[in-house]
Amino acid sequence: MPIKPAASAGWREIEAVLLRRPNEPIHGRKCRRPPSWFVGDHPDLDVRGAHAAGLQAFWVRTGAFEAPDDLPGRRLERLSDLLNHLDD
Repeated sequence: MPIKPAASAGWREIEAVLLRRPNEPIHGRKCRRPPSWFVGDHPDLDVRGAHAAGLQAFWVRTGAFEAPDDLPGRRLERLSDLLNHLDD
C-alpha cells in the first residue's frame, strides 16, 4: 500500500507492509528491502525481533507495554513521530 507522507524536501513515496503477528514474513526476507523499518509496541515480539532480523526497529508508546532501558532501536511517543525519521 503506497502512502505519501509530507517531508521537508517535498513528497516521498514509501510502501507500507501491514502484517499481524505471528507471521513468518514479518521479520523475514520479504520485509528486507533496504531501508526496512518495523514499528511496534511490544518490546520483545516487535522491537527485539525486528532488531535481531536486521530491521530498523521503532518502539511506539501505546500504553500497553513499557520499554525497558536496554531496548534496541528508537522510541516514538506517537506513531506520527515516525515522519521525523524519514531522512535517517
